[in-house]
Amino acid sequence: MGRDRRIKLENAYYHIIDRGNNGIEIFKSPEDKKYFLKILSELSADYSINIYAYALLDNHYHLLIKDCKANLSNFMHHLKTKYSHHFNSVHATKGHLFQDRFKSIYIKSDEQLLSTLIYIYLNPFVAGLTEQPEKYNWASLKEMFNINLQEQAKENFLRGSIYIKSSELLSILNISKNELLNLIKQRQEEILKDPSIFEKEPSQNIENTVKNANYKSILEKIKNENDFKQNKTLRKTLVFQAYSNGLNKSEIAQIFGLSTRAVNLIINAVNKKIQENSADYIAAVQIIRGLERKTSQQVPGTEWEKKSYHKVFIGIGTNLGDRPKNIKEALKNLESKSLKILKKSPVYETKPYGVEKQPDFLNCVVEVETSLSPENLLKALLDIEKEMGRVREIHWGPRIIDLDILFYDDFIIDEENLKIPHPDIQNRYFVLKPLSDIAPQLLHPLLKKSIKELLEALERRDNEN
Repeated sequence: MGRDRRIKLENAYYHIIDRGNNGIEIFKSPEDKKYFLKILSELSADYSINIYAYALLDNHYHLLIKDCKANLSNFMHHLKTKYSHHFNSVHATKGHLFQDRFKSIYIKSDEQLLSTLIYIYLNPFVAGLTEQPEKYNWASLKEMFNINLQEQAKENFLRGSIYIKSSELLSILNISKNELLNLIKQRQEEILKDPSIFEKEPSQNIENTVKNANYKSILEKIKNENDFKQNKTLRKTLVFQAYSNGLNKSEIAQIFGLSTRAVNLIINAVNKKIQENSADYIAAVQIIRGLERKTSQQVPGTEWEKKSYHKVFIGIGTNLGDRPKNIKEALKNLESKSLKILKKSPVYETKPYGVEKQPDFLNCVVEVETSLSPENLLKALLDIEKEMGRVREIHWGPRIIDLDILFYDDFIIDEENLKIPHPDIQNRYFVLKPLSDIAPQLLHPLLKKSIKELLEALERRDNEN
C-alpha cells in the first residue's frame, strides 16, 4: 500500500525535522553546514518558503517555515537531493544520506508556534552542544542577539546567504526577542530539573490532548446534524475544519468512517476551493464555525472557546467634526469599556467608500485584548458610537465615529447583526493599510491569506485599473 500524500495548504506553518539515515552524521564539517544554509536560502526563495528558524545538529536539523504556495514536498525533495549530492561528492560516500521521509508537523496555533520555536532552539542544548542556546553557531537564535539594528532594518538578518524572517515571526507571536530568550531560559531550567519533559514534541502535550478531546465531542454533535448528512459540501468542509482545529488525519478518518487517504484528498480539495474564494465553501466554513461556537457552549468541560482574553482588531473611522479629536476620544472610550489597547496603527486620510459625495475620512486600526464576548463587544462599540453622537441615517454615509470589529481571534460569525471577519475587508484599502502596519501576518480565517497578501493583491488590482 502506498503512503498517504502530504496535506498541501497554502500559507501553512510547519516544523520540519530531517535525520540522517540510521542516525548517521549529515554534517561532518562547518563547510557542510554553510553549504546547506546556502542552498536552503536559494531554494526557499525559488519555492516561496519563508524560513523563520533553524537549528543544525550533526545528524539532523530542524526548520520552522511558512509554506506560502503549498510547495513543501517539492522544496524538501530538491533540498535533500542537492545536499546529498554535495555530501557524497565531498566525503566520497554512496547511498542514502537521509531517512526516506522527512517529518513535517503542521502548526495550528500561535501557542504551538511559540512552543515549537523554543523547542527548536533548545535542541543544541539538550544534545550537549552548548550551554547557552543564544550562542550556538548553527542556530538562527544567535543572529537575533548579534544583529546591528542600525545596519539591518526590521531585524531581517543574514547568516551566510540565508535570510531569517525573525521580525515577522516575533510580530506574529506578539513577543520581543528578549521575552523570547527569557522563555527559552525558563524552559532550559525546567529541563535541567526534569529532562523527560523535552522528550515530547511541542504539539504532544496534555493541554492539546484535552482540547482535542473536547473538540471531538463538538464535532460528533455537528456531523450528526441532518444538513451535514445530506450536504456533501458541508460534510467535506467539516473534515477540513476538523484538521484546522487540531485533529490528526487518523482521528478524523475514524470519526467520519473514512480512510486517511480519503481525508487527505478532501482536505486538499476543500483548501483549494477556499483559496479560489468559492462562495459555497466559504459559506460552509461560516456555517460550521457558527455551529462550533454554539455547540461548544453545550459540551460540559469544553475549553474550546473559554479563553480568558481574546485578541481583537477594531477599525476606527471618522469624517465629521474635529476628526483627530474624535479618534482620541474613541480610544479613550475603548479603554473605559474594559478593552486593553495593545497596538495602534498610524492614522490615514482616505477617500469615502460606497458613498463618494462626503468628506474624506481619517482611519486607523487598534489591536485590543478583551474578556468580552463578540456580542457584548459589539454592544460596547455601539454604545460608544451613540455616546459620541453618531446618528445612522445613510448606509455608508457621513459619521462622527465608526467602530467596527474586524477580527475576533480567528472566529467566523455570520449572524444578522454581527459578521466576523468584517465583510469585504479584502477590498477596503482604508482597513488593510493601517491593519498591515500592526499585523501584516494576521491570517484571514476565511480567505486563508495574510493581511499583507490581501493588501498587495488590492494594490495590484488598483494599479491594473
